[in-house]
Amino acid sequence: MALAGALTFAELGAILPRAGGVYVYLNESYGGLAGFLYGVGVFSRGEHGGRAALSIAFATYFSMLVPIGPAGIPLAAVAGW
Repeated sequence: MALAGALTFAELGAILPRAGGVYVYLNESYGGLAGFLYGVGVFSRGEHGGRAALSIAFATYFSMLVPIGPAGIPLAAVAGW
């Protein structure tokens, strides 16, 4: 099922190469109202919280590989290495 969904989105992305993802596909297929309702649904369900949590986890683990100081300076430069 995941492969079928991935192939579907790959095909849609090739047909409609614009930024916007599912909003663009719905807007072209069913009209502006469907795209707008999808956007309102995504915003109101709070799907951004999961993405924010993933980005914090990524930054935490990435900082173990590339330590960066609070001013954006690599810690190796601060330590004089």
